[in-house]
Parts: sequence; structure tokens; C-alpha cells
Amino acid sequence: MTNVAIITGGSRGIGRATALKLGAEGYTVVVNYASNEAAANEVVSAITAKGGKAVAIKGDVAHESDVLALFAAADKLGPLKNPAYRTIFEKAISDSSYSVSGEALEAFSQVDSAGAVAKALELSKQPSKGTLDRSINNILVRAGNQEVYDRITSKFESMPLSNEKLQTLEDLAKLLENVNEDEKFKKGVNLITDFRDSLPAEIQAQTTPYINNVFLTGLMNKKNEKGKKEHADYVKSKIASK
Repeated sequence: MTNVAIITGGSRGIGRATALKLGAEGYTVVVNYASNEAAANEVVSAITAKGGKAVAIKGDVAHESDVLALFAAADKLGPLKNPAYRTIFEKAISDSSYSVSGEALEAFSQVDSAGAVAKALELSKQPSKGTLDRSINNILVRAGNQEVYDRITSKFESMPLSNEKLQTLEDLAKLLENVNEDEKFKKGVNLITDFRDSLPAEIQAQTTPYINNVFLTGLMNKKNEKGKKEHADYVKSKIASK
């Protein structure tokens, strides 16, 4: 596994020394700098000259887009499963930006899955949207937490036709894989098919096969794997009805 270290202010002083030390210890280093690109590139060169891996990323950690860029760079270079990041991620969950907060929550789940579930449950009771909303759903669904059922289904049902609703469709289908109550399961499937059938007629030639093949067939197969034949047959009947 590749360990990745994000070093803010890594072009000089303590940040530079830390970057060089971690590079020598085998970490892939993201050298963050605010303005001195030459100094940051010098640190990268010093690390790579000794066989290490490093990249310089410009950004001000006070700006949302720059924080997201740092997270993205680290994630591309290697897994974020580094306990040293726990405090950074946990603090960023409280950011006023839903994008930063959501990305931080997902990253936090990689170093503390139980802590992330607790955070997601706490945040699920507060207003959220966009990236944070998706992160909350993803973490609770992955954990098999059934408290998220009402949250996802009620929100999906009330959402207008939009790209966000299409994205939430994935959360709903994933959630239903672990729903065993017949009434709840059928309600969730009906929400998917009602959405499918409500889309404009001129695009249904593209959207109906996509929803049937990706979400409903996938759900049917999961239910068959789990021996839930009645549920699988119900999904199959809904696919065949369109």
C-alpha cells in the first residue's frame, strides 16, 4: 500500500524538513505551497533524486477549491488510509462548505470507519446537500445502517427531476440491497420505477435501459445472491413491465 503525506507549507522551514523526512521514509509526498513554486519544486526534486515520489500542488488551505484539489491529488497518488490525517479530516468535516465537508467525511471514513458512521448519523439530522449529502448516504449505506432508509426515500420522493435526483438513485438502489422488509423494499423499487417512467418521453429510449440494466438488474442479482427470491422476482416484474 502506498502511504501519501500532504504537507501544507511544504516548500520551506518545518514543512520542507517534514516533506524530506517522509519522502526518505517511503511516503509519496504532496508538497503544498501558496506562492513559491520554485521552492516547492526544489523539495520535490530533492525527494525524487533519492528515489522517492513527490508532487508539488499550489493552493491556499483557506480556500475550498484548493483544499479539494489537495484531497484529490492525495487520493490519486495513493489511498488516504493514513492515521496521521485523522485530525485533519475530522476538523474539515465541520467546514461551512458542503463540498469540503463531504470530501472530508469520505476521507475520514478511510481512517476511522466507526467514527465516520457516528459522524454521518449526527450530520444526517442536520441540513445538508451536494457532496456532503452524498457522503452521508454512502457511509450509512455501506455500514448497512437502516436509519438511512427514511432519509433517502423521503428525500428522493420529494426531489424534483434533476441530476441530483439521478445521483441519489444510486444511493437508493444500493440501500435496497440490504432492505429485508417486504413493504419497505417494494416501496423503494416503486420509487425507482416511478422515476424511470416519469422521465420525458423523448429521452426514455436512453434512460429506461440504463435504469433497468444498471440499477434494477443489479439489485435483482444481489437479491438472488442473498436468496431473497421474492424480492428478486418483484424487481424482475418491474423491469419486464417497461
